[in-house]
Amino acid sequence: MSNNNSNNTTSLVVDAVQFVVVNPASSTSRSVILVTYLLTFLIGVAGNALVLYVVVGHPQLRAKSVANYYIGNLAVADVSFVATLPLFCWTTYTSDWPFGNFACKLAYSVHDGVRLVGVFTLVALSIDRYVASYYNLGRFRTAAVGRAVCAGIWLSFAVMTVPYWMYAAVYPRPSGTSHRSCRFEWPDVDQTHRHTSSKLTWIRVCIY
Repeated sequence: MSNNNSNNTTSLVVDAVQFVVVNPASSTSRSVILVTYLLTFLIGVAGNALVLYVVVGHPQLRAKSVANYYIGNLAVADVSFVATLPLFCWTTYTSDWPFGNFACKLAYSVHDGVRLVGVFTLVALSIDRYVASYYNLGRFRTAAVGRAVCAGIWLSFAVMTVPYWMYAAVYPRPSGTSHRSCRFEWPDVDQTHRHTSSKLTWIRVCIY
């Protein structure tokens, strides 16, 4: 029974994806998406660049509080995320992906993976605020600890994005045109469930 439900769900998802591909958004909708992406890109880059300038350009801030390492780490994650927006903006507006396989894998990895970096960094920042309330735990709030935690977060990012490097690729669109699309396709449904479960497990660990 569960297999039938899984097959039905998969069929519905595939039909929905095919509908979106074969029936692209109207010119007006694509223009709105284009403007929204570009504004998000410009504001995101400018704001996070200022944060990085303050954190990186003033070592005394990092020495004063380990929390500034986590704030800088969040800024790096945000800049990485918004840096992928022009690629998705172009493919949304033109219904084509001319950037090749490597850019497809990189964009998917960064676009989805840095969200986990943001979650993990916020968890680390919350723990740091908790530890700060106990005087005898001050030894865990050093610059070395901050750098180690940030390195561990990016290591987890590298591990979690391995499937994107394996299965994201450029495929021809089924509309009969020469346009291509950057898609993430699992070879089977069971692997999709395993990857989703692993991401949810990471998030549950962070929450609890």
